Amino acid sequence: IKAIKADLQSLVTGTLADVLRALEPLDPWLVAKAELPREPPRTLEPNAAVWAELQRGASAVAAVLEKHGFPDRLCAVTYKTPTWFIDGAYMPGLIEKYWKWLGLLAEAEMRERKIEEDAGRRSLSHRWDEA
Repeated sequence: IKAIKADLQSLVTGTLADVLRALEPLDPWLVAKAELPREPPRTLEPNAAVWAELQRGASAVAAVLEKHGFPDRLCAVTYKTPTWFIDGAYMPGLIEKYWKWLGLLAEAEMRERKIEEDAGRRSLSHRWDEA
């Protein structure tokens, strides 16, 4: 048990710290804007970049279990979205809000592009009319 605890502790300071560092910047969270689900899911799984990092942590835990001789069926560890998060926050609700805000951001960016395109067209049209 002492060896398992030591391995898990090194896992926390190593692999899981790397996962947290990888998820700290906005980039992996925003990459899902391109392929938003129709309905806001209650999981982060549709965001492949974030989900891969979460699974990397689960794979590291599975490796520790396997190293210490746990049966294969117990070593099949995957990340599962918890119901409750830090300070008692309801995790599925937080995730739904994430998807909602991501959709609003994608919509705002699309509107910004359209405004820029329209301004460019008006500018070209104005220059054409003056010529």
